[in-house]
Amino acid sequence: MKIGVIIPAGGSGQRAQTSQPKQFIPLAGKILIDYSIETFLKHPLVRNISLVVPAEYLTSTTERWKNYPQIKVCEGGKDRWQSVYKGFQNLPPYTEGVLIHDAARPFIPAEVLDRCLEALSRMESVVTGLPLADTIKEVQGTQVVQTLDRQKLIGVQTPQAFPYSILTKLYEKLEMGQVPANQLMTDEAGLLESMSIQVGWVLGSPLLHKITRPEDFLWAEALCKLNGGVH
Repeated sequence: MKIGVIIPAGGSGQRAQTSQPKQFIPLAGKILIDYSIETFLKHPLVRNISLVVPAEYLTSTTERWKNYPQIKVCEGGKDRWQSVYKGFQNLPPYTEGVLIHDAARPFIPAEVLDRCLEALSRMESVVTGLPLADTIKEVQGTQVVQTLDRQKLIGVQTPQAFPYSILTKLYEKLEMGQVPANQLMTDEAGLLESMSIQVGWVLGSPLLHKITRPEDFLWAEALCKLNGGVH
């Protein structure tokens, strides 16, 4: 299977309280986004990588990866789905499967990536995720409404995997306005669910923790010191 990867890296880093987008923050001699890019470059099935970055980082990112013809860089869009769509348009038409991965999840265990791609060979769409350890309650304001059954819930991570053909249909519908605005969810799997496309899941990893807040950088730095980062 010929795999293309889209890494949307257009976030502003507000929650991380950094002066620049968190995906470009230095981490143990690299920048955050380097870790996931290097993992995908090493995988034998990955043919192309599409990086989607803010306009002000377009030139520097293109220069950084100029010696890797399999990497294309483009500017992001207004919304997440538009940014991912721009990255999708950078993938060649011979692409068979597409992995979409958050730039803020730098450490991708090889076994998770393999599980994701193996499942894609037999499922319409695949997300990675972890069973929840905490008790989960639905709230309204300061009041607890109900306790949810955590046995039926997972915390969704990335990478997420999709057939190229299914994403093509999804973006055609989005462009034509056939997916209502209130269904523009935070990931492509949610959009596909709204089209009644079945989504499966495979076990993720605690190492896929998303770097979101200042304390998350402390965790990432400690991990790098312990074993040079995780791939």
